[in-house]
Amino acid sequence: MVKKLLGLVAVLTFSLGALYFCQSGESPSFIDAPAPPTAASITFKNIKIGFLIPDSAVSDPVEAKHFYGQHLTELAKYLPWTYELVEVSPEQALYKLESGDIDLVLPMEKNATREGEISYSQHKFFLDTLGLYTRQNEKHFNPRDLSNLDGASVGLYKGRAGNELFFRFCQTNNVNLQVHYYDDQKAVMVALRKGDIDLIVDSATNITSEEKLLVAFDIVETYVGCLTRNKGLLDDLDAANTKLLRDNPEYVADLTLSLKEALRPQITNFTPAESTYIRTSRPLKVAFFSEAAPYVEYDIADKNAHGILPDIFRLISSHSGFSFEFMHFLSHEDARRALRSGEADLMIDNYSAHMKDYDDFYYTSPLMRQDFTFITRTAAEDSPKFKIEHHTLALVKDNSPEVITYLLHEFPRWTFHQYRSPKECMEAVKRQEADYALLDAHTLMSDRSLLVDPSLSPIYATGTSVPICITISKKQPPLLKDVLNKTLLKISEEDIKQVIGRHRLYEKPQLSLSYAASHYPLQTGLSIGLFLLMLFTIIFFVHHTRQEKKQKEILTQTNAELEDTLRDLLEAQKSRDAYKEKAETDALTGVLNKAAIETFAQKAISRITFGKKVTDAFIIADLDHFKEANDTHGHQYGDDILRDFAHALIRLTRHRDGVGRFGGDEFCLYLRNIPPDALTDFARRLMAAAHNLDPAQRPPLSASIGIVIIDNPLLTYERVFQMADQALYEVKEGGRDGFKIYGK
Repeated sequence: MVKKLLGLVAVLTFSLGALYFCQSGESPSFIDAPAPPTAASITFKNIKIGFLIPDSAVSDPVEAKHFYGQHLTELAKYLPWTYELVEVSPEQALYKLESGDIDLVLPMEKNATREGEISYSQHKFFLDTLGLYTRQNEKHFNPRDLSNLDGASVGLYKGRAGNELFFRFCQTNNVNLQVHYYDDQKAVMVALRKGDIDLIVDSATNITSEEKLLVAFDIVETYVGCLTRNKGLLDDLDAANTKLLRDNPEYVADLTLSLKEALRPQITNFTPAESTYIRTSRPLKVAFFSEAAPYVEYDIADKNAHGILPDIFRLISSHSGFSFEFMHFLSHEDARRALRSGEADLMIDNYSAHMKDYDDFYYTSPLMRQDFTFITRTAAEDSPKFKIEHHTLALVKDNSPEVITYLLHEFPRWTFHQYRSPKECMEAVKRQEADYALLDAHTLMSDRSLLVDPSLSPIYATGTSVPICITISKKQPPLLKDVLNKTLLKISEEDIKQVIGRHRLYEKPQLSLSYAASHYPLQTGLSIGLFLLMLFTIIFFVHHTRQEKKQKEILTQTNAELEDTLRDLLEAQKSRDAYKEKAETDALTGVLNKAAIETFAQKAISRITFGKKVTDAFIIADLDHFKEANDTHGHQYGDDILRDFAHALIRLTRHRDGVGRFGGDEFCLYLRNIPPDALTDFARRLMAAAHNLDPAQRPPLSASIGIVIIDNPLLTYERVFQMADQALYEVKEGGRDGFKIYGK
């Protein structure tokens, strides 16, 4: 996910199809579907925009375009023309502008050498990254150690806005480079090619095939450009952006801020002093206290640790170059005592500014937040003011004391009781010794047996989270804190989520009778029943010859007990089926939820074999203009629309097909054993169902549909979904309210 977010670094590109309906009278090229009605007096011009393909070392152009389609969809509401996005290389851009193949180019830095020839938008629409680039075959420089740049020669062209950012980078990182100025970028490239210079400053969307990224160092704002004779198009864009900022000022600001935060890992670099410290540092000793899956489990035999927290340190190692050794202590106080004495260097701990020994250690920026879930009795009512009311709370004793300190300040009117385990906390709630139990959310997810008690319910809507940071021994130099903070900037939130998800997914269960009964109630009940049957059968044969009369009584008693057992098993089966149906159903629409439709599709795809003339189909249907309708009429109206659409999909499909809600206004359908030539008619009926949801709504509700024919057993669900999503994307670009069969 880091590289996907870095796709936002190179350029805030955008997906530009599906902005307004075109009145040219032509059907969309991807499918023979009828165009939605529009006012006959309006004619939209189609503008071709050249998209500069970014450097693949820092950006995925497809991901960037897809992400920023949201932004441009908003901007398009104010434009008098439609877009067609055309990928171009930096070498081709000027030629294609002059030849009329494209009308606009994005993103562009302002270039004083082309003043009068090229015009630029007034607003800064996009972001790009500046970096140091070298020749493709250059192997002398190490991007992880800036000290080896000292003395290298770098080429700049005069008047470039990014030059000031380059000099600030050199000053901040104490890098001494020999600077050579040239009249323009073309002259800089000639000098690099001839070997007159070692490096050049360039942006990710301006590079040529001769360049190789060494290090990215800053973010630069860019513009949309065009030939001066087409400046009216730029005026349209600037006017649209002004109106968007007026109507929704937070939208662009929040998007830009989130993008800059996502870009930060790419432009974060260690200074030469920091690189030297990392290179010469001994392995750092990390202290863990107690053991609590899935966070940490310590293997005494090989002195190694496993779990979420050790894997986070391994992630830090891969982004910094540090190596770590793990140590285990019985208690939190033992671990902190080791940090004070220098026996250990680091530990991951909850953080609160109110802890009593705050000044004894250094602390990094927050690494993550530990999420906690409230558990209460099912019949209890959740008051919206419950945080400021007086309640009693059950907590696990092995939690860090800093958790208690943090919660005491967040819930000052509450009384806290500590218990040895999550199970004891929940028993305290059942005995009404506590109003709530506050348990770690990841522990609840990894041990589902905690949530099978029907008398208790989690309150997912009202939880709390405690910050976690790295605590550093003051025996270590303050430079270690700076290096760790920079390393944390290099690690995305998605990286942390992947570590957590991996351990929740592959958690090794502690096998026991209670675990088996909670996770596999039907199988456990059947096993017990079979065991009892075998036991009574043995007794029957042993005593058969001796007590024939008693044999009948024993058999009658056995049959009665078996009937009771089977009756209990049937009741357990019914409860399990009801629980399974609830877990797999989307609460709003009644169709399958995201996880369930994925499972349905995976199983169906696995049944396809070579040689059988059977084809399935996978469909993604996205409601067009749902957001506008939802914003205009309210969430209740939006919920009714989603329910009506889901019911329409159920009526259109057969019992053997699968219908699910992927999320928001996007639905997935899996059609089993359907002739390919029947898909066109099915898609039109699906589109008609969307049109009939609310014919009076403006803009009208419609559906964009991507279809994949599945006749190859080698296809995976992930690949099928990707193809359907691509087909849907082409429909969106082509004007919405249509369908596309992938590959057709």
